[in-house]
Amino acid sequence: MLNLVDELRQEIMTLRGQVEEQAYQIKQLQQENRDRYLDLDQRISRLGESSGSAPASVRSSSSLPVTLPAIGSKPPVSQSDSREEAAYQAAFSLIKDKRFDDAVVALSALLKDYPKGQFSDNAQYWLGEVQMAQGKYKEAQGDFQALIDDYPKSPKVPDATYKLGRILDLQGEKEAARKRLESVISQYPGSAAARLSDTYLRNMSGS
Repeated sequence: MLNLVDELRQEIMTLRGQVEEQAYQIKQLQQENRDRYLDLDQRISRLGESSGSAPASVRSSSSLPVTLPAIGSKPPVSQSDSREEAAYQAAFSLIKDKRFDDAVVALSALLKDYPKGQFSDNAQYWLGEVQMAQGKYKEAQGDFQALIDDYPKSPKVPDATYKLGRILDLQGEKEAARKRLESVISQYPGSAAARLSDTYLRNMSGS
């Protein structure tokens, strides 16, 4: 009888330890979710403050020189360009309103309708951001990789590469994460993504 009581006591202690560990893990996940939403909130706020109707970082990503029109004239805008911009602004408004599921649908539709449009690389990037904010790491990983593969000249590539490093770390792939973050530092020195990668790497080393 005494042995049975001891065994039950041990089982209770083991179960209590498991419950405490799971409670700690749940708390960590909740904190990560809050951090992701706050990070996305801050990014959206900064974009909204940087310009009036269209955020500065969501404009055309072309690095080619632009010839300014003569004073008093306006560059021609095709109906297709107007529809694409309207679709992009509508999708971005959904992100600002935190309607993330709707934003995913809208961004995916825009990429399908305008795969090589002026907002395509930005749409692809924000699709990854929204998926990551929701904790959908596999989907976000695919979206950021698609940006790198399909729009290699986009100014969003360094940020997407940094986010891939973070996702790999969050999925437990520490060595792959380090290599990805180190590649940002070596390939894009002086960029904001490189600074973020350096900070993230130092935090990883200290963990």
